[in-house]
Amino acid sequence: MAAQSCPSAPNTQSIIKFNHADIAPLGETRPLLENIHFELTPGSITGVLGPTGAGKSVLLETLLGETEVLGGSVEVDSADIAYCGQKVWLRNTSIRRNVIGNLPYDSEKFRRVIQACFLDDDLAWLPEGENYVVGANGANLSGGQRQRVAMARAAYAETTIVVLDDVFSSLDSVTAICILHQLCGTNGLFRQAGSTVLLATYLPQSRIVTDQLLFLDGKGTATLSTQIQDPAYTDYLVASLVPMNRNVPLVDEDKEQEIVRRSLEATAPGASLSNADLRRQGGFGLYGLFINPIGKIKFVLHALFVSFGSALEVFPGIYIRVWIQVDPESSVFFVGYVAVAMAACIVGFLEYWILHTKLSPRPSASLHDKIVTTTLGSTLAFYSATKTGSLLNLYSQDMILISRGLPGAYMKTIYASSNAVINTGIILSGATYLAIMLPLMFIILYFIQRYYLRTSRQMRHLDLEMKTPLYTFFEETAAGLTHIRAFAWEASNIESGLAALEESQKPFYTMVAIQAWLSLVLGLLTALIGALLVSITLLIRGSSSQPAVGLSFMGLLYLSQALESTITAFTTMETSSSALARIFMFERDTPQETKESEVQLPANWPSSGHIRLQNVFAYYSRDAEARPALQNLSLAVNPGERLGVAGRSGSGKTSLLLTLLGFLEFDGHIEIDGIDISYIAPDELRARFITITQDQVRFDTTIRMNMLPFSINEVKRTSVEDVEKATEKDRDLEQLLKDLHIWAPTVDKGGLDAMLDSVGYSKGQLQLLCIARAILRQRDTGSRIILVDEATSSVDAETERIVHRAMEENFVGCRILTIAHRQSGLDGVDRVIRLHQGALAAAEDTDSDSGDD
Repeated sequence: MAAQSCPSAPNTQSIIKFNHADIAPLGETRPLLENIHFELTPGSITGVLGPTGAGKSVLLETLLGETEVLGGSVEVDSADIAYCGQKVWLRNTSIRRNVIGNLPYDSEKFRRVIQACFLDDDLAWLPEGENYVVGANGANLSGGQRQRVAMARAAYAETTIVVLDDVFSSLDSVTAICILHQLCGTNGLFRQAGSTVLLATYLPQSRIVTDQLLFLDGKGTATLSTQIQDPAYTDYLVASLVPMNRNVPLVDEDKEQEIVRRSLEATAPGASLSNADLRRQGGFGLYGLFINPIGKIKFVLHALFVSFGSALEVFPGIYIRVWIQVDPESSVFFVGYVAVAMAACIVGFLEYWILHTKLSPRPSASLHDKIVTTTLGSTLAFYSATKTGSLLNLYSQDMILISRGLPGAYMKTIYASSNAVINTGIILSGATYLAIMLPLMFIILYFIQRYYLRTSRQMRHLDLEMKTPLYTFFEETAAGLTHIRAFAWEASNIESGLAALEESQKPFYTMVAIQAWLSLVLGLLTALIGALLVSITLLIRGSSSQPAVGLSFMGLLYLSQALESTITAFTTMETSSSALARIFMFERDTPQETKESEVQLPANWPSSGHIRLQNVFAYYSRDAEARPALQNLSLAVNPGERLGVAGRSGSGKTSLLLTLLGFLEFDGHIEIDGIDISYIAPDELRARFITITQDQVRFDTTIRMNMLPFSINEVKRTSVEDVEKATEKDRDLEQLLKDLHIWAPTVDKGGLDAMLDSVGYSKGQLQLLCIARAILRQRDTGSRIILVDEATSSVDAETERIVHRAMEENFVGCRILTIAHRQSGLDGVDRVIRLHQGALAAAEDTDSDSGDD
C-alpha cells in the first residue's frame, strides 16, 4: 500500500529522508511500517502521532539504527543525535552528571537547560542540589523528575537531531505544555540550537509548536502534513490525542513523593546488607546454616570419607616403601599398587559426586528459600528503603559463594589438612628425632596462618565489594544501550568500563601477591624442615633406613603444597561464611508481615463489594513528625458503584489504594462486606482484590502464561474432556485479546504460545495485556472489588475508550475504584471524590454516560 506524503519546504535540503522504506523491529522479517516516504528539513520540528501500537517508537528508533530496514532506504545526514526514550534511562550518579553526560560543564548552559525543564525548584529543595545522586535508574526521583532530567540531557547536548519518544507521559498538562514551549516553541532551546526534532506524544498542544505532523495510521503507513491549522485535518488527528486536565504544579507533587520516600527510608528497620561489618568476623557459628540442612551425621561421614580419600592418595608412596623392603622383584605388589591407585581415583570421584549431587544442593536450596520467603514477606517500607543492588547481591554473589565456593572450599580444607597431617607423619617416620621440632613448627604455622587469614579475608571481601561498581556498569550499559549508541558514547562508555574493571582488579592483584608471599614463606619453612631432616640423618647414623629417608623426602615435596592449600582453602571457606552471615542478618533484621487472619473469610468474599471507611488515618511512618497519608477519611461505597478518585500526586489517592490492600498501617475502621480488614492477613486480603496498576507486570514466557499466571498449572490435558476445556479456554483468551485489539501482533508469532518478547508489544499494548489478565482473574475469583490505578496512562484516546468498554462489559456488578490524573480516565464512573493532603476535599456525582461524548 502506497504511503501518502507531503514534502517539507522544497527550497531546503533534507536532513532526514525515508525513501519508500519497509521497517521492522530488530530480528523481525515482517515489516511493521511499509512504504514510508517523507523528508524532513534541517531545524524543523515534527510531531509523530498515531494510535497505540502504530509503530511510533519503531519509526524513531530507525533514526538510531535500532531497527531492520527491509526495503527502500533511510538517509540521515548527521550522526549528531540526542535521544530521550519512552523508557527513561539514568545513571546512578548526580543530576549534573546525568544532564551533561560526556560534555564539559558549562554553568550558564546548564542553568538555561534546568530552567527550561522546570528543574530549578527541584534542585533548590533536593539535598545537595545538582549533586543529588538519582539512584539506580533514577530510583530516588519521581517519575516526572526522571523524565525532566532525561529531557534536560537531550537539550544540553545541542545536537543536530533530537528524538523524543513520549516524554510527557508522567507530567501534568501545565508543566508538560510549559516545557514543550520552552524546548520547541518560537524561542525554545531546540529552535535556538537549530535542531531537527521528532516528537512522539499524545499531548494535543504539540500541534501548536510543530512545523508538521507525521501521522501513523496503525496499518503500516504514514502521512506527513504541514496543514496543521486545517479544521478537517485537525478533526482527523484529534482522536489520537488525549486531553490532560490536571492543573497542579508538578514540583508540589515531587515534594510530596520525596517526603513519602524519606519517611519510608527513616522507618525501615535496618536490615543492613553491607560487608563492612563482616570483614573481621570468622563464621564458625554460622556454619550450622550450611550443615543443618545436610544433617550433622551425613556431614561428619562425608568429612571422614574425604579424609580417607586423602589417605588413599598418599598411600601408594607408603606401599612402595613396603614393596621395596619386602620383595622388590614381586609382581604381586605391582598389582596391589595399581589397585590402590585406582581405588584412590574412584573414591575421589565419589567424594565430589556425593558433595555436589547429594549434599550441597540442600543448604543452597534451603538458604535460597529463606531469602525468597523473607523478601516476599517484607514490608513496603523495607522495599522502599532498600537498594535493589543489595538484594541482587544476595541472590547472585552470595548464593554463588554458598552453592559453589563454600562446598568446594570445605572439601578442599578437609582434604588438604588430612594430606598435610599424613605427609608430616611420613616425614617423621624417616627421622623420628625431628618430632622434637614439631611444637616450633606448629607455632610458626600458627603465626603464618593468623597473619595471612587476617589480611586475605579483608582482601577477599574488598574484592567482592569492588566488583559492585563493575556489575552496576554492566547493568546500566545493558539498560541504556540505545541511549549510549544514540549519543555516540560508545568509546567513553568502554573507557568507563575499563576503569571500573581496573579498580575491581586491584584487590584481586593484591590477593595474588599475598598468595605468592604465602607460597614463598611455606616453601622456606619446608626447606628448613628438609635441612633438618638431612642433618639428623647424617649426624645420627642408623636413625632411619634408606627407603624411609627417601619416602620422607617425597612427603616433604608435597608438604608445602598441602599446607598452602589448607590455608587458602580455609580462607575461602571463611570468606564464604560471610555470605552465610549476610543471609542470617537479612532474615533476622528484615521486617515481616507476620499477621495471621483472625477471621474465617467466606469463599466468595467480597461478594457484594460494599466498602466503608470511618475516621481512617493511614501512615507510611509512625514517626511523631510524619504527616498521616490519610487524615480522618470517612467514605462509603455502595455495591456495584463505580468510584473515581481524583487529586494531585501526594494527595492520598495511591495511599488510599495501599491502605485497602493492607500495605499501610492505619487507625480507624475499614470494613468490606461487614468484615474489618484489620483482622485479615495482608496476603489473603490482596488475593481477594483485582488490582490494575500503571506499571506493567510481565513475565518472560508465553502470552498464555502472562494472561493466566495464577491458574495455568491447573489446566490439565490428560483426557479428551480436559483438552476440550483447555481449547475452550484458549478461545476465550483469543477473543479477549481481539476485543482489546492486541491479537493481531500474535498471529504470526504462534498465537497464545508466542513468547511475549517476540510479539513486540508497545508499552500501551502491554498495559492492555495486563488489563486482560485482570479480567480473567476476576472471572476465576468472582471478586467484586476492582482497584484501578492509572491503568490507561500509556494509551491513546481511542484505545482508552476500548478499555473502558471492555471493563464495563466484563466487570458488571463490580465495585470499581479508579485512580486517574486525566479526566478521560474517570469516564463512566458514578461518583468522583477529590482528596487533598489525605483528606476528603470534595465529592460529586457524575453522568456516567458523558464519558463517551
